[in-house]
Amino acid sequence: MHKSSLGYSLLFTNAIGNTVAGVLPPVIAVLVTKTLSLQALATLLIASALVRFILTPLLAPFVERHNPLALSLRCEYLLLGLCSWMAWQLFANHISMVDWLLYFVGSAVIQSALAPAYSKISVRLVPNEDMTVFSAWEGAVFYIARLGGPIIAGVCLLLWPATTVLIAVLLLPAVFGMFVYAILNKKAGHLFDTSMKMPRQKSLTARELFSMWTQEISDGFSIRWRIRTERFLAVQVFLELLVIIPTFGIVLPSILTSRNLDASWLGWMEAGCGAGLVLGSLAAPKVIDIVSPWRACIGSAFLLSVFVFLCGFFETQGDMPGLTLALFLANFSLGVRMQSGAAQRRVAIPDAMRARFASIHIALNSAAAQLGIGMAALWLVYASPGWWFALSAAILFGLAVLLTRIPGYRALIDQEVSSAQGYYERMYPSVCAPAA
Repeated sequence: MHKSSLGYSLLFTNAIGNTVAGVLPPVIAVLVTKTLSLQALATLLIASALVRFILTPLLAPFVERHNPLALSLRCEYLLLGLCSWMAWQLFANHISMVDWLLYFVGSAVIQSALAPAYSKISVRLVPNEDMTVFSAWEGAVFYIARLGGPIIAGVCLLLWPATTVLIAVLLLPAVFGMFVYAILNKKAGHLFDTSMKMPRQKSLTARELFSMWTQEISDGFSIRWRIRTERFLAVQVFLELLVIIPTFGIVLPSILTSRNLDASWLGWMEAGCGAGLVLGSLAAPKVIDIVSPWRACIGSAFLLSVFVFLCGFFETQGDMPGLTLALFLANFSLGVRMQSGAAQRRVAIPDAMRARFASIHIALNSAAAQLGIGMAALWLVYASPGWWFALSAAILFGLAVLLTRIPGYRALIDQEVSSAQGYYERMYPSVCAPAA
């Protein structure tokens, strides 16, 4: 089977997983709040987020040392076992808070290994010449799945009891994921180097092995920080997510509350955000072909700040159609911005550090999301959504300027993807050199 076909099989599997990720929250929320309480649901969500935030970087060296396809298949086995046990508990109506906690924590542990493994698999299965288009489709599929998940959940809850829906949603994707990863492992398992092994000398004590493990985790953070391009990008993306996630998230429902609007307007605004992200991601390869990755990246970053400012303008005017259009255009710009240069950056990372880089990225994104939501919630107690949009626009404009000043970034993303392979190892040889 051709590598591109294998890569798109992985993409399709990921789409199913993301769709389920969108279906599960509303269905689980219905069941937990009905049988337990809203406080119980909040506790479960916080526990899951904390486990993923802490474990993802800790498990990264483990992912580096194993064939990521074989590891992902084993994770799918574990996930199927966990989901089967949970489905049986639901079917028997024996489920308790402890059962829910075990499911949330168990899922978070499995996902903490699956996410970094995916970053290694996708780069190896997709040829460099296809990476830009693949990355665009990957982004579009993610947003479509996350938008479609709650819609599917709503339709299913209208037709069947919540318990029946949850049992089906738990089991079917786990079986599908196991099946696809088994095929990928058989067809492409040989493509992955598994030579990186933890030393097994008998003289090493458990304490020494633990020390080596923590050193590898520390090395992942250290190397990413010492690569100047990645250091500035990490700060830029963290600050960008800090304002973007609440701006297109909790700020929107607060507009309805502050203006006593019909709830249908939230649907229109959410649809504008989702459609903009999907179409922006899909349009990015064509935009890049026309104007170059660098111009697409910088131009869309500045346009994002302009359209977010217009969101604030239309909100203060009470012009909801104008706000919906501005949200669409802002998210379209964001979709192009995130895809411009994404393929080059993806392959530039040293392969031996890929899982650790991905785990750090996931942890930073999670921290930015939670902190941003908290900041916006506090802001909305004292100020209007319109002023939040204005503040966000100013920050995003400053971050767009920062993009132009990131060392080595233009040189990285303005080259062909095949040429970007191993870019950081060439630019920072002393930093990326393997330890003796």
